[in-house]
Amino acid sequence: MHVTDVRSLAACVRQHSNNAVLVVDNSCMSPVLMRPLQLGADIVVHACTSYVGGSYSESQAGVIAFRDDRSGVAPVSLQSSSTSSSSSIHTNNTDSHQCVVARMKTQLRTAHCAPGAALGALDSLLLLQELRTLAVRVAASQQNAQHVSRFLQSHPHINRVHYLDAFLGAGSRDQRVQFSQVR
Repeated sequence: MHVTDVRSLAACVRQHSNNAVLVVDNSCMSPVLMRPLQLGADIVVHACTSYVGGSYSESQAGVIAFRDDRSGVAPVSLQSSSTSSSSSIHTNNTDSHQCVVARMKTQLRTAHCAPGAALGALDSLLLLQELRTLAVRVAASQQNAQHVSRFLQSHPHINRVHYLDAFLGAGSRDQRVQFSQVR
């Protein structure tokens, strides 16, 4: 198990490429635990059918959020996953980083306006209801994971536990990176 240092990766992308874009899938962490846009990512993707959408996954949706160079974070875009989009983002190798991100925003907004690409009223309502309990669910999940990890660590037939607290040990590089990125 390794933890990606989003801040360092963003700095590396900016230093070594004019047109590379850092995209982070934050579906497992959720915005409660980590906000990659604030760590330097250009685009963050959330699958709302997993953690964000709650235990019943009553709606299928996703979020694409762009970093706005003026304010740091741009408004979020919700899109139904029932629409399959096969369009690709075309960029020129000589484009600057900001031009690439701006072009991606424009192309995704255009695709979002296509018929059927937006969430329906009921899906939006269900997702908003699940968002209200997200922080509580994440906290309970974290606490339960710690209890399970401690139980497994003390079990005589278990050799190794792959859990951040247990597996990496106090003060390891991965643990420091993870905890520095967590809200």
